[in-house]
Amino acid sequence: MTRLIALWVATTNVALASTCPVATYSTDLSESIHDAKDTFADLDIVAFKAATDRLAQMIPCLEDPITGSVAADVHRLQGIRAFSDRDDPLAQMMFAAARKIEPSYVFPETLIPAGNPVRLAYEAADLGDGAFVVVPTPAQGYLQFDGRTTQRRNISWPTLYQRFDGAGAIVETSYLLPEDEMPTYRVRQGDGQLVLPEDPDVETDPPKGLLIATIASGAAAVALYGAAGVSKARFNNLNTADDKLEGLAGQANGLVIASGLAGAATLGLGVGVALRW
Repeated sequence: MTRLIALWVATTNVALASTCPVATYSTDLSESIHDAKDTFADLDIVAFKAATDRLAQMIPCLEDPITGSVAADVHRLQGIRAFSDRDDPLAQMMFAAARKIEPSYVFPETLIPAGNPVRLAYEAADLGDGAFVVVPTPAQGYLQFDGRTTQRRNISWPTLYQRFDGAGAIVETSYLLPEDEMPTYRVRQGDGQLVLPEDPDVETDPPKGLLIATIASGAAAVALYGAAGVSKARFNNLNTADDKLEGLAGQANGLVIASGLAGAATLGLGVGVALRW
């Protein structure tokens, strides 16, 4: 069932993007969302499915930006549609997309009564498992995902994608499932792709302080070991007075121990740098 819905979404996006009979605006989309909610509240599943079909057909024809609230509504309705089609995994992904945008949203009981299994499915997905990918920068214009201008696409659940030209006009809009490829566009020269964890503030380069500490600790380990070698050479020198031998032995042993401790610290810091990188 998931594959069938994915194929339906992809076919709708591709076919209608080039054959839109009339321009569609976010106000039209909001009216269609309202109609879909009304039909579901009336328990008219046939009309609800027809309304969500119309909603999906309108998305590639949009001529203005989608707000986060509208995107969340679309995800919720598509999730209800998937749930009514008995595709719980897809429904949970779509619900997770809505919750990520509006985490405090609660279904009104006029739409989803208390105890309805849709409410359990809505809360089922763990948002902490979300992952993102940084997509290439367009040669001109910018991208939006779920109403937010960003280069970060969620790849754990669906997203509403929009691309704008250099003048801020809509070029394309698509409802992307996690397995869908990004629509093609000209990218800025030299721009690549980088996978990131969920936290938008995560460091993708090794932290400078930790890196400096690792280098300094390694240098100290080498210096201490070298000093230990000097002390040992003096200890082994036949001309060294007997009263100094005991002190040189203790000094050499202490420097070796200190060098070992610095080396262990270097190893630990190095592992920390690797993990953070």
